[in-house]
Amino acid sequence: MLLCMECDQCVKVCPIVKKYPNAASPKEIMEAIKIGDLMKLNEAGMILCNSCGACEKACPRGLAPDKELAKFKSSYLISHLTYISFFHGHSFGRGRCHNN
Repeated sequence: MLLCMECDQCVKVCPIVKKYPNAASPKEIMEAIKIGDLMKLNEAGMILCNSCGACEKACPRGLAPDKELAKFKSSYLISHLTYISFFHGHSFGRGRCHNN
């Protein structure tokens, strides 16, 4: 993750960046991960990443911005569900939200 040399190879092959130039690029995702500030990313870019793997294939170091983004999304969701459960008295199970 911290090995990104910012060569822009991932940006050149990203189909999302090609179609939506204002979306967060794989390079921007890796930069945000490096400094630990994913909130600065364009939310539309985060949503638009389809995890196609083109960035990983193009990267000379084999880094995978799409996989790093998926990890962030998972941890973000878990932390927010924990917050909701703790402060709002909900428990989450079997794909449904249950009031306690």
